[in-house]
Order: sequence, then structure tokens, then C-alpha cells
Amino acid sequence: MAFEYRLRRAEDIRLAATRGRRLGMALFRVSVRPNSLGHARFSCIISRKVDKRAVVRNRIRRRVREYLRHSPIFLALPIDVILTAEKSAATATKMSLYEVLDEMVTRLSTGKNPSSIY
Repeated sequence: MAFEYRLRRAEDIRLAATRGRRLGMALFRVSVRPNSLGHARFSCIISRKVDKRAVVRNRIRRRVREYLRHSPIFLALPIDVILTAEKSAATATKMSLYEVLDEMVTRLSTGKNPSSIY
């Protein structure tokens, strides 16, 4: 995933988490906030509450990044997205994880203007 698509600064993450709209998904809590960059940025937060093993947490993180890297619809949206994994994400299969991410991208891109979800 290119550096420009990652939400890195702590201040940006805090703003998206506190002032962004929230979507309830099966495996993730999603916070979304519009940005002025013309493309999406995201951060994937997976705490030790999800699973104590770093291998499992990193696997979830890699799968999310890989899915979003291949999603031109998501990357074109001018939004900041924070994905916070739920405990159930640790035992989810790759396909079920992709189905939830697909549903998220569909919900985010339904309007002509991405800020319409706000």
C-alpha cells in the first residue's frame, strides 16, 4: 500500500476517530471523515484484545491492506477511514473478512458525494 494512502499522523487519526461518522460492521468498527486530498487514507487498528498473538493481528492487518490496495473504488473516495478490529476478526476466514470489507466499500461509495454519508 502506497504511503499516501495510509493515515499516519496521530492528530489525523484522533480527528477521524472522534469527529468521524461511525459504521457498524460485522468484524470492524469503522470511523469515516471527509478529507480534502482527493483520495482515501486509512488506518487499521488491531489491539491485543483481538488476539494476544502478533501473528494473528498482523495477518488481519495484511489482509485488510491487500484488499484495500486492490479496490480502486475505495482509493478514489476523498475520506479518512479508521478500521478497528473486533475480537471476531481473529477467527474470521479470509473470504468472510473480504465480504465485510466489500460491504464497507459499497456502503461508503453509494452516494455520488462521499460526504453524503455524513
